[in-house]
Amino acid sequence: MKRALNRRILSLFALLGVVSWAHAAHAYTYYVSDLNGVPVRWFKNPVEIKISTVEPMDVSWLDLDGALRRSMETWNAVDQCTLPLLVHSGTTDVTIGEAPEEIDAFAENTVLPIHSPEVWSSKGYSSSLLAITSLTYDRQSGVLVDADIEINDWNHIFSSQDSAVQGANDLENTLTHEIGHLLGMDHSEDVDATMYGQAPDAEDKKRTLENDDVDGVCDLYKDYTIPDTASLPEHNHVEAHHETSSCASFTSPSPGFLWLYGGLVLVLLGLRSSRRSQESR
Repeated sequence: MKRALNRRILSLFALLGVVSWAHAAHAYTYYVSDLNGVPVRWFKNPVEIKISTVEPMDVSWLDLDGALRRSMETWNAVDQCTLPLLVHSGTTDVTIGEAPEEIDAFAENTVLPIHSPEVWSSKGYSSSLLAITSLTYDRQSGVLVDADIEINDWNHIFSSQDSAVQGANDLENTLTHEIGHLLGMDHSEDVDATMYGQAPDAEDKKRTLENDDVDGVCDLYKDYTIPDTASLPEHNHVEAHHETSSCASFTSPSPGFLWLYGGLVLVLLGLRSSRRSQESR
């Protein structure tokens, strides 16, 4: 029997008032298993991340690669606690994020731009979504086994300059937020935090972490040991799709755009066996 895995798709709807499953005593929150409430986090070190060879539409591939590396370095620089080291492990030809079939299956954590509106909308996601982070974890232990960050490159303009560009989405700002999700963080109620769920047009302050971000990720990874997953009960394998977190834009009453980074929405979209078929979230 294959152990039960859960695939969480990070998108925008939590700001509509749905309660998040996460630690609620502080401004920060983090994801927990839908089965038993244990924190969802990595139990390996390092955590390797690959970047797709797909060329972005508005910036060069090297710009995207540089923004990813800087975002990873920002989280790696946290020295108040011990976190899994994020390592850039090269490129991949993967063009669509996929969930592994079982806990010990080969998986690549990927960052990739999506150019096709058909692919993006194949699961019913709005064109306003800016980026999606998908997490696959073991429902018994909370062990993360796969993460993919997919960027809505067909309907949004991105930039990668020293400072943010009006009318464009700063890649490093976006990726630093999404890397927080990759580590297991949900959204914060602290308006200054990198993991806060909103950002004005051309924002770049999420390139750096605030105290709330550091406190949250250190709380998530405090006092943990690698569980003996071989001894855990086995379950029928399912891939459970939940709305959880990402970025979206909408026209605000004032000039410009407001970017939303959503949180966990407790809406089960369906149970599916095996892999995620040709899709992008």
